[in-house]
Amino acid sequence: EAAGEAMLAALNEESAEARSAALAGIPTPEEADRRAVLALMTAAAEVEAGQDAQARDRLDAIAGDTSIHQLYRDIAALKSAMLPGDGTAEDRIQRLQPLMQPGNPFRLLAIEQKALAEIEQGQTESALETLQGIIADADVTEGLRRRAGQLIVALGGELSEG
Repeated sequence: EAAGEAMLAALNEESAEARSAALAGIPTPEEADRRAVLALMTAAAEVEAGQDAQARDRLDAIAGDTSIHQLYRDIAALKSAMLPGDGTAEDRIQRLQPLMQPGNPFRLLAIEQKALAEIEQGQTESALETLQGIIADADVTEGLRRRAGQLIVALGGELSEG
């Protein structure tokens, strides 16, 4: 209960920097999944405060902690790959590979990030194919379908009937 109250108080801080500092100051819970939730919230506040390197380190630590439930680890890996920074587009694609596997709940979001990395690499045709695959997927949400369609049009591609 005290940890929850501390999190709520931290989230009510006025500035992103204050939220980040307050969340980082909360004692780390012993239970792995609670630790993951606190770390994810702290990383989000760090990103908001412009502390991307700290957030990436925190997210990568969550993603690599096998004591944490796989769902939280996958969220952290996806969020880390989405941060701008020092890795190349190819590095991001490699880090996203496990998330793009069938059955992963973040598969389509990871594939969307792959398409963005392909665009960054100048691989427009490959990105268009990746985006068309997203649109054709039976599990795609309307929001993701719309984003993929907008990217296709922005890249000069045509929307195929899916």
